Amino acid sequence: MNETFGQQHHISFYRSETEETFRLDDGSKFYMKKSPGHILIKINKDEASDNEYYSIKAMCIGMKDVVLNKQ
Repeated sequence: MNETFGQQHHISFYRSETEETFRLDDGSKFYMKKSPGHILIKINKDEASDNEYYSIKAMCIGMKDVVLNKQ
């Protein structure tokens, strides 16, 4: 998450607990609820552009691969 969104938008996701909607510089937004060992990310496909949606989806797939140790 830090590599995909954090660095370019000046957000740090390391060791944080949060429950909020993030709006990025490009206008995309997503809801995230995160606590140790748990993460929930939601995006409204009707409000997001295709690029925004697929960018967030790719990030989530990448996180899933890391958690499941697929490479």
